[in-house]
Amino acid sequence: GIVMKLAVALIAVNLCFSHGFRTSPVGLHSPIRSAASKKQLSMHFDLSSMNLAFLQKVEPSQAKGEFFFFFFGGSGALGIGFAQVPKLYGEYRKVQNLANGKTKGGPTLNCNPLATIGFPEPLRIEDVKQVIKTMPSLAEILKKGPKKSYMAQLGYVEREGFYAAMPADSNPLVMYAAFDALARGGGDLASPVETEEMMKAWQSAPDGGLEGFKSALLAANARKYSAYGVFFFLIALVFDLIIESGQNAFFP
Repeated sequence: GIVMKLAVALIAVNLCFSHGFRTSPVGLHSPIRSAASKKQLSMHFDLSSMNLAFLQKVEPSQAKGEFFFFFFGGSGALGIGFAQVPKLYGEYRKVQNLANGKTKGGPTLNCNPLATIGFPEPLRIEDVKQVIKTMPSLAEILKKGPKKSYMAQLGYVEREGFYAAMPADSNPLVMYAAFDALARGGGDLASPVETEEMMKAWQSAPDGGLEGFKSALLAANARKYSAYGVFFFLIALVFDLIIESGQNAFFP
């Protein structure tokens, strides 16, 4: 399958780098490898033809056993994976509903597009400065938290507690972005130590914390969307194993 060919191709590239490529003084276009490494690599991958496949062609009787193994073994993983899809969509809709909130207006925040990917509208500089300036103490945020989870009861910062402790005229989208940055893209809970350190760093910065805010938000979104990418890749991987083994078993 296409997904598996891509995965194996990536593994092949990784193996290339792990087999000791070196560059000669004349430039980057002179790789030096041992003959043994070349032979070993060519035995496993034929990158010139890209004729890669994850599952080998086997007899239908053996393939049927593999199909049922992958089908029943992968069904649980797929069930767990598909159960997350509505939650991800719900999170997306929640962010979209934060548009057109209270704002001070003015110029938009100039940041990497990845930092605000999925946001319904640009963040405003004055709104960001206000949220950073009016962030309450860690103790107040923890006090306002509903303590819904075990980790929250242990002292982790909750998104709801953060919202409840902020002034009522704060821009909702900026508050969402700020907590995402504080939580490092980790969802609705944030480490109390990291949260306090980050808030103090932003509030004490000469630029009002804008650069620190932008950096933290970019890192959080990069981490979050990387996790989403791996999540959907693994779902596709399980699908490929089931489909490819089914083809070998019933359509040889």
